[in-house]
Amino acid sequence: MLNDQLWVRKKPVKNMTKQQLQKELKEKVKEGIKPSDIRKLKRSKSADDIANPPTPLLADQLKEKQQQIESLKKELEKTHAELSETKQQLDNSLEARTQALKDYAKQHKQIKTLNRELNETIDQASNELNAGDTEISQLRTTVYQLKNSNESLNRQLKLTRISRSSPPHSLPTDYAPKLDYLPYTLYALMAV
Repeated sequence: MLNDQLWVRKKPVKNMTKQQLQKELKEKVKEGIKPSDIRKLKRSKSADDIANPPTPLLADQLKEKQQQIESLKKELEKTHAELSETKQQLDNSLEARTQALKDYAKQHKQIKTLNRELNETIDQASNELNAGDTEISQLRTTVYQLKNSNESLNRQLKLTRISRSSPPHSLPTDYAPKLDYLPYTLYALMAV
């Protein structure tokens, strides 16, 4: 970078190559030395001939640069602290999201299991209801058949009674109780 700032000679240097000249310039270039001062050095061949740059100006520039460096350091520390805080927040957020995903996966698995169990229970209940409906249907059919059979038998019984010409509720004479009314009559007379 300093080589770019160095002046370019129009006249060639005697017995010196370009590389040697650059080497010599690099050796003599120091902070605060201008290329024009190096020219003076070339002419005088003594480092004492170079005028020292004004110290107050350098001190002010140095102080200004130090202040800039300090303010940049403070900004860097502040930015680093903010970055650390942001990183911590991101880490916490990532941990929270990871935990939320784990919880969601666990709940999803539980819900899936419960849905499967519910579907199995519904299927089982449906099968039981269908079996119950089938049994009820069979029982209704049996009841209907028995009812029809009973009605048919009652009709046949009536027809049989009518054909025999017997009263429907009369009892045969063999079954008529033989009542002795004498003790009842005597009792009734005594009471009077």
